[in-house]
Amino acid sequence: MDDMVLEPELYAMAPEGVAIYASRLHKPNSDTTVETQSMAIESVDRCVDELILARPKVICFGSTSASFVGGVDYDSKIIEKIQKRSNGIPGTTVSTALVNALKALGSKRVSVVTPYVEELNLKERAFLEGKGFEVVSLNGMNLVTSDDICNLSPETVHEFALKKFDTSADTLVFSCTGLHTAPIMESIERELGRPVVSSNVVTLWQMLRISGVNDPVPKFGTLLREH
Repeated sequence: MDDMVLEPELYAMAPEGVAIYASRLHKPNSDTTVETQSMAIESVDRCVDELILARPKVICFGSTSASFVGGVDYDSKIIEKIQKRSNGIPGTTVSTALVNALKALGSKRVSVVTPYVEELNLKERAFLEGKGFEVVSLNGMNLVTSDDICNLSPETVHEFALKKFDTSADTLVFSCTGLHTAPIMESIERELGRPVVSSNVVTLWQMLRISGVNDPVPKFGTLLREH
């Protein structure tokens, strides 16, 4: 897809010796809406065909909203599609990684920050609640285009999150692989005094753990450092 943040952040956070390869999911334009994100699944087979040439240990469907837009079990359907096309290479999605990361942290009540329009926020709330989490707040920036999302500075994301965080939550969630979050993970955890996860952090964590890489990764929050 036209996300310009996920790959650079994964490369920056990955431990030495870990290689990450990417192929691009397709959508009709740069908008981030229910309609556009729902179309991403159509290019999964092509992407898998390209990625298996690198003989990866895991293949991740690298879009948060495109992996929850179809409902509570949509991420499982995407994983099945990846694993069938790749002849058994383990698959995951960003939304699956988020759920597994929150479980690893023992999170129950989450405060979610997104750049999304409201129709996607409603889909995410339903997805997370369907997975058993209490969403005490979910605040979006109402940004439509990928350019608007990806061009947000980490400082802007940080400021918005602090303003919108619900202190009754046990965990802050940054949802969207297009948000620049890697540079602010440690500082915002210190300020809030509780775990913070982002789409990009949970994606790396899930891929590392599935691949058998269990070494702690410092500098990017509790999840990668302790789990």
